Amino acid sequence: LTSASTYYWWVRSDCGAETSAWASGGSFTTLCNATNVPYAENFESAIVPALPNCTASQNVGTGNNWVTINNPGSGFTSNTLKYGYNSSDANAWFYTAGINLVAGKSYLVSYDYGNRSTYAEKMKVAVGTSAVNTAMTTELANYPNIVGAALQSANVTFTPSVSGVYYFGFNAYSIGGQWDLYLDNIKVEAACPTGVWVGTTSDWNTASNWADNMVPQACTNVTVNVAAPMIISSDVTVAKITLGASAVVTVGSTGVLNVGTISVAT
Repeated sequence: LTSASTYYWWVRSDCGAETSAWASGGSFTTLCNATNVPYAENFESAIVPALPNCTASQNVGTGNNWVTINNPGSGFTSNTLKYGYNSSDANAWFYTAGINLVAGKSYLVSYDYGNRSTYAEKMKVAVGTSAVNTAMTTELANYPNIVGAALQSANVTFTPSVSGVYYFGFNAYSIGGQWDLYLDNIKVEAACPTGVWVGTTSDWNTASNWADNMVPQACTNVTVNVAAPMIISSDVTVAKITLGASAVVTVGSTGVLNVGTISVAT
């Protein structure tokens, strides 16, 4: 069976020489497997007001729960997650699908959020190893005064210390009597390394040679200001390299450097 899929089953009696007509027995949905980065949830697959497959919600207060809505306004023009008006204080969580993350690697978590009208909303962003509020032990961001009635974009970085499956949680905690809180376009992807060379050894592919302990990627703007030599002995692609006056970069016989722009200090 395929994960995160709905299956239907039928039954009929079999008396040997005679059988009855098939009758619907019901349906079931298989559990979701953890997914890999890049992960994206824009809620377009949801059947309003339900949540998309493999996501989850939890209401640990007396207010509403998160639901989906289409084109609610305030800059949100398609399917969007909404925490709606309730006279009670909010304490509702939305959880992404489980995502496989690697220890020591940085990940960029981005999302859009906003409110309706002049009523201020509140939301926290956290991460944990289970889709339940007690597991959301690492707070990544807190927005205690969401105003402006306009779409706002934000991102945070998370670096797990242990490899495993992680869930990102979005906690609506607005006081009672407000209006609508919106959330959309959640993405989790590998963060682009800063690319500052420190040169503990001369090997480009050694993580400890870089300030953030991450080997540059194709999106990285590399900066080499120290005299420690750099040797490229593999196929390397980066967006830009800025070389200081004393920088030494050697592309070995087995190396290839693919770069959009090279800037050299004089």
